[in-house]
Formats: sequence, structure tokens, C-alpha cells
Amino acid sequence: MDMIDRYAHEVGQHLPALSVWWGLAFLLNLAVLRGGRWTRPTRWLDFGLELGLAAILLRIVTGPPAFAYDRPIKVVLGWILAFTAVNACVMLFRLLRRQPADPWAAA
Repeated sequence: MDMIDRYAHEVGQHLPALSVWWGLAFLLNLAVLRGGRWTRPTRWLDFGLELGLAAILLRIVTGPPAFAYDRPIKVVLGWILAFTAVNACVMLFRLLRRQPADPWAAA
């Protein structure tokens, strides 16, 4: 197997997971757009998608070399992974901290 085939194989391993993630993110955004606002279930689904993206990025960053300039690309993807992980933690904190609305409490 020559070098180009090896790169195509290594990159191609991640494409199905990325395609599923992009499709689910698109469907979630369509659902939010159709509903007109974010709801608690859609926010939990968004959190799940954020964790899924973090898992895909972790697999890419820790996997075997796949590109001619693999080191700089993996450093950038590592930073994106770090920001994704921080964002997921913030999302989880907000989801767990948010109090359910009680319309009768104000009365």
C-alpha cells in the first residue's frame, strides 16, 4: 500500500462518524428552528452531540498519523478538542443548575 492509499484509509476511518455527527447536528438545528426556541430536551441533545464531537476529535488526535503535515493538524485539533470539552462542561453545568420554571411561584 503506497503512502496516498494509507492516508486515504486513515482519514476515511473517521468520515462515517463525522457524517453521522453532522447529520444529527443538522436535524437538531432543524428541530430547534421549527420549534422556535431551545427546550430542555433539545439542550440535552445538543450536550450529547458536543460529547460525540469530543469523542470523534479524541479518536483523531490520538490515532495514527494520517496526513503529510500530521503534527500541526493534530495540535490544532487538540485545541479544538480542549475548547469542545470546556464547552461541554459549561453546558452540563448550566443544564444541571437550571431550575424548572414554576409559573405559580410569582403569584
